[in-house]
Amino acid sequence: MFIRPGMVGMTSKFAPFPAQQSDRLLQSLTSQHVGRRLILFLLLVITSGCASPGASQALSFSNKKAKQQAEKAAEKLAEAKSSKATAPKEKKNSPLNLVKPFGKEPAPDTAAIAALLSEAAEFERQGEFDKATDSYQRVLAQSGSHAEAHHRLAVLADRRQDFETAEKHYQAALKTKSRDAALLSDLGYSYFLRGDQRQSEEFLNKSLAVDPEYRMALLNLGMLYGQQGRKDEALAVFRQAGNEQEALRNLAMATQENMSSGLASAKQNLPDW
Repeated sequence: MFIRPGMVGMTSKFAPFPAQQSDRLLQSLTSQHVGRRLILFLLLVITSGCASPGASQALSFSNKKAKQQAEKAAEKLAEAKSSKATAPKEKKNSPLNLVKPFGKEPAPDTAAIAALLSEAAEFERQGEFDKATDSYQRVLAQSGSHAEAHHRLAVLADRRQDFETAEKHYQAALKTKSRDAALLSDLGYSYFLRGDQRQSEEFLNKSLAVDPEYRMALLNLGMLYGQQGRKDEALAVFRQAGNEQEALRNLAMATQENMSSGLASAKQNLPDW
């Protein structure tokens, strides 16, 4: 290797650093390297989430809106579950359990009821009292407060001496026919059959207050007076119900010793029992 002039002086530039200077240089380089890494890391954080105030606000608004939408969806889901839990269970539509339409109950079939009443009255005339009872019950199945059906079922119950059932039907009929002379008379006679003379007289007089010429009430009241030994009052009432001959015959029946036979005969002049 040739050494040019002046090269001898240049070799000092490449001489090794002293140990102290070497350590200082290393520390300086290291601190600069760590500082660069720290700055780079901070720049990455800023650019990813905090590049600018506008970007931060947009991200916050987006998160807030998403949160509100999630809360609304949760509320709707809770409401749907609540309404489903509290709603009555819908019954299946079967022949025995038909789903009824909303609103008022359909009006009773008046034509069908009239046919059943006519049928029941015919059964009574023929003495088929069980069939008559069934027909009247079918009327009540369509119209539970039907006064005429209750009235006739009460009379039929009296015939069976089922006075408890009779009373229930009489009271049901009175709710809509409180001033019906026939109903009041039959109830008075029902009390007569039960041996309750006080109530019998009360309802027979109520019947005559509605219709003073109602023949059945006059005959029933005359029978009651005859049983009580009130012959003059009985004869006066019987005279209002018929001619003199009929009045005397009814008085004889009402005052005879065997009242049971008298009652049996008197029933011929009363409503169909």
